[in-house]
Amino acid sequence: MQIPSEISFQGLDPSDAVQRRIEQEIAKLERFQDRVTRCRVVVSSPGHHHRKGGLFAVHVHLTVPGHQEIAVSREPQSHQAHEDPYVAVRDAFNAARRILQDLDRKRAETTVVPHNLEQLGSVSRLIAEQEYGFIDAPGIRDVYFHKNDFSGDFDEIKVGTYVRFISQDSADGPKATFVRIADEK
Repeated sequence: MQIPSEISFQGLDPSDAVQRRIEQEIAKLERFQDRVTRCRVVVSSPGHHHRKGGLFAVHVHLTVPGHQEIAVSREPQSHQAHEDPYVAVRDAFNAARRILQDLDRKRAETTVVPHNLEQLGSVSRLIAEQEYGFIDAPGIRDVYFHKNDFSGDFDEIKVGTYVRFISQDSADGPKATFVRIADEK
């Protein structure tokens, strides 16, 4: 899977090398956490100057299931090392990984999913081109499912479709198996 990403530069000329480094960090983030659904990165130079020695700020905005937004900023005032944009990018993504780890730890502590009980829910998000989606059900949100877990024609599923499924715990959160379109609501 590839995290949809947007990279922009403010107050400085875009740099292909810095953009490649950001793309590498996004790829690392993807290996660490495959539930990130969007990543937006802004690299800026608050002084709006282009001479050597300027400090860089890096802002990373992530979206994860549950419609949670995570924002990480590495501002140059507190880090003189941020004269190097690569250091600023590295620090921002390290902080983002720590926040994702904390979220995973909290989710693992608080998520209680009934096992082997068929549940009724509705498809809340569908990423059809990558053959997966998420289901919301009473007491549980963002239950991941893959096309392989669906019995029937995957193309029939749309956002809002009511489905029956059995949930399981996984390392990445709740996962639906035996997903089928519900006969009734």
